[in-house]
Amino acid sequence: TLHVIDIERMLPMYTVAIPAPGRSGAETDPAGFAFSTDGSRLVVALEGADQVAIVDPRRREVIGFVPVGAGPRGVAIRDGGRTALV
Repeated sequence: TLHVIDIERMLPMYTVAIPAPGRSGAETDPAGFAFSTDGSRLVVALEGADQVAIVDPRRREVIGFVPVGAGPRGVAIRDGGRTALV
């Protein structure tokens, strides 16, 4: 689960459920994230699922998963938001 918090008011705003793809009830362990340069996508490293989740922050939902190998922990965005380094 990804929790979005209003840091000025120090209050939760909303959550985005991130299920482990293909593994019912499995933990995903979000470990790191980065926004695309235009803010339209959020890439979340799922250390427990060996994947990244692509989140649409406006719709507040996961729109896809990409397998990336064992234990991803961080994400960086480059090339004007077209490429994520995991």
